[in-house]
Amino acid sequence: ENFELTLTENTLVNPVKSTEGNQTTILFVMPKSDDVLLSANSHFTIESVVAAANSESYMETSVSYPSAFSVAPAYPNPFNPVTNINLSLNTDADVSVKIYNMMGQLIDIIADGQMSNGSYSFSWDATDVSSGLYFIKTTVGSDVKQQKVMLLK
Repeated sequence: ENFELTLTENTLVNPVKSTEGNQTTILFVMPKSDDVLLSANSHFTIESVVAAANSESYMETSVSYPSAFSVAPAYPNPFNPVTNINLSLNTDADVSVKIYNMMGQLIDIIADGQMSNGSYSFSWDATDVSSGLYFIKTTVGSDVKQQKVMLLK
């Protein structure tokens, strides 16, 4: 549901595809063996790769699966007035890091957009908000991790 595949520039797709329930079978064709076929906006499982060949022979085929991302606990916590958030991505992804108060209201946006794989360090400066409990919501693709931080002034 709401699943979208993005084909790379050099990928061709056979217009005949078969979908039964939540399983879709698609034939992809690409001109060079070192190209990346596709990216997706949601989780999916590649259940099999039937064959990979060019006009001369079968080619070596590999499927790389995105690994989980990790968010280290914010530090310091409790904090006054700055806390740090470290994020590690093992694949390129859409990322957002947002701060919410206890009533679920959005207080601040620390990061929002496409990021490459790697490690990132963000700081939240809470100088302009009152003491209390806040939630840091980190979204990578469709995965969400939350943590609580306490601001003590």
